[in-house]
Amino acid sequence: MASFNETSKSPSASTVNVQNPLSQSNNLPPLVTTPSFSFSSMNQPLIVKLDNGNYLIWKNQLLNVIIANELDDFIGGSRSCPPQFLDLQQQIINLEYLVWQRYNRLLMSWLYAFLFEDIMAQIVGYSTTVEIWNALNQIYCLFYGVGYQASNT
Repeated sequence: MASFNETSKSPSASTVNVQNPLSQSNNLPPLVTTPSFSFSSMNQPLIVKLDNGNYLIWKNQLLNVIIANELDDFIGGSRSCPPQFLDLQQQIINLEYLVWQRYNRLLMSWLYAFLFEDIMAQIVGYSTTVEIWNALNQIYCLFYGVGYQASNT
């Protein structure tokens, strides 16, 4: 199993360097490792699970929680996954990648928590929140007979 070592110059097979990137490829502020928000919004009961008749209500409910927790960049697609390694040869892990994965999976778990199983079956295999959000938006815009909107929010 690889260990994380911030100072190693020549990693062995069991050592992986972790460094915080100095800049990000897009103009978004970097993700923080300790959020200033507490995700307390998810402690409030959300009673609407997505079914074939309540997409707009479900979407509004989740969108409010996502925006309140400042994570809407993930569903809008402007917060894309950073590269896993800063230096592939030296196996320097990109800390932004680890943080991005954490928030992406958190949001995915929120989405899955408010879907019925038959709806979940339609999104199995997606690995990012934006993929799930876009797929559900596309499915239900077609279901409701509404043209797919470029804006996901």
